[in-house]
Amino acid sequence: MSIPSINKILVPFDFGDQFNSSFVIAKEIALKTGSKITIIHAMSTPVNFGFASKLLYPVFKYSKIITQKKQLILNQLHDDEMMQLIDEVVVKFGSWNNVITQYCNQTKLDLIIAPNFSKNVFERLFSNINVLDIIEKTKIPVISINKIIETYCLNKIVLPIRDVDNWFDKIPFTTVLAKFSNAKIFIIGLSNSNSQQLIEKLQSNINYCKSYLSKFGVEYECCEKFSDKANYEDVILLAQYKQADLIVISPPLHYHKFKSYFNNNFYNKIIATTNIPVMGHTLI
Repeated sequence: MSIPSINKILVPFDFGDQFNSSFVIAKEIALKTGSKITIIHAMSTPVNFGFASKLLYPVFKYSKIITQKKQLILNQLHDDEMMQLIDEVVVKFGSWNNVITQYCNQTKLDLIIAPNFSKNVFERLFSNINVLDIIEKTKIPVISINKIIETYCLNKIVLPIRDVDNWFDKIPFTTVLAKFSNAKIFIIGLSNSNSQQLIEKLQSNINYCKSYLSKFGVEYECCEKFSDKANYEDVILLAQYKQADLIVISPPLHYHKFKSYFNNNFYNKIIATTNIPVMGHTLI
């Protein structure tokens, strides 16, 4: 058994407060893990009469705009410690999701930290960033922030274990975060069925998870919720009771972007219900 490393964190950045919150978490994790931060900014392609008359200008025509935008981003930080953690600032033309996924396909990255203030269907439809889409297309863990934060310390992580095929995908990276941050993990086994076969399967998965965490010296505590009423609300209640700093879940399998706007999957329910940062990770 082994755990992954965290060397490079990608932080999408615009000039709103929600994007600044991403830096707060990125800084905490980078300082604990010794990783570097890459900032990425998406710009819409300038369209004017000159542009239309000549169809598409090469990207180098906008090099001055890109340089200016990079400097504006760096000026926004006002933090010497943060500046030392930044590896580079990338500015690209296109939609947020396309820019992020294309860059991830070209560069080795270990973690993405992005805002997600989409609490309902309407907000998801008009959001600039679709976190589930990024998780699915990049297979990189994504921490989404759904509130404005000014300070952050990763001390407590809630880790639901459910009967899904990708239940284990999130465990190694969660272990890394906990190990470097000296955080405690609170495992919650969830079964909304009284099936003895299902309960035994979940207990086996939970025991394997415990063994994995123990191997790397990560402190944990476990509770099990096996009843026909066990659901996402039990995760929220545990996270609130323990004053958790992060909830780590398995995003939905068989993902479809359009359906995800309307689907009340486990991830969407958690995001819509709590202001605690959420990490999703799947390799399937």
